[in-house]
Amino acid sequence: MSLSSEATRYVRGLRMESKAASVSAVFENIIRDLQRKTELEQLNARTIAYYDSLSPETLSDTAGWGELGMMGLAALEEAPVVETEKTVAAIR
Repeated sequence: MSLSSEATRYVRGLRMESKAASVSAVFENIIRDLQRKTELEQLNARTIAYYDSLSPETLSDTAGWGELGMMGLAALEEAPVVETEKTVAAIR
């Protein structure tokens, strides 16, 4: 693989900034980040396509379940937290 001098300077600068072990490690990070971004975009597209394919009845039912779940979460957030010595010890 060959790079322009400008690209080489940029990658070496990234290596110094990120304290990467090598220029190859910088490329690995760049590729991994791009792969994650692409996978997330694909997941979002599939999710949108799934919800777009649902009937209005199913969407309404799903929204109802979502509202019920949100109410449950809100109740959990409002519930007092009681810490006992056993609970604190278990967390540690």
